[in-house]
Amino acid sequence: MPMRPPRALRMAASTRNCPTISRRGAPMDFLMPISRVRSVTVTSMMFMIPIPPTSRAMPAMPPSTTLMEVISSVLSLMAELPFSSSYSPTLVSMVSPRKRSSFAITASIWSD
Repeated sequence: MPMRPPRALRMAASTRNCPTISRRGAPMDFLMPISRVRSVTVTSMMFMIPIPPTSRAMPAMPPSTTLMEVISSVLSLMAELPFSSSYSPTLVSMVSPRKRSSFAITASIWSD
């Protein structure tokens, strides 16, 4: 069984914590969402950990190709094929419904 802390430390902790609990009905931790507590903790840890200075600049990263760019390039290639006059429903079904209408408009413009 672990030893109890000295009486003076227990009294100090009790005196410090008692007003918080008894006046408001609950400690502050119960009133603050855990996401905010984690956010504050991560932020404070970021500032506590020193970051060494960089010795040289990193080369620029190539721009990433988004799914929309890939699908639009495939649709443009399909529009150029002699047997395809419209977009592929299979390709468009991979995209969210909100963006499908813009694909239909874009594909119809390219196929004309």
